[in-house]
Amino acid sequence: MEKDSSGEDDLWFRKGNDLLTSGRYQEVAVAFDEAVRITPMKADA
Repeated sequence: MEKDSSGEDDLWFRKGNDLLTSGRYQEVAVAFDEAVRITPMKADA
């Protein structure tokens, strides 16, 4: 699995998870979309 060297994709993924627990679903979608945009190979995860 390819990893973004900056770790920015992981930051967006964690942000999405944090927002999910808060029930902020539209923001969750934006955060996860950004993570996938940065590292599309992780989209299956």
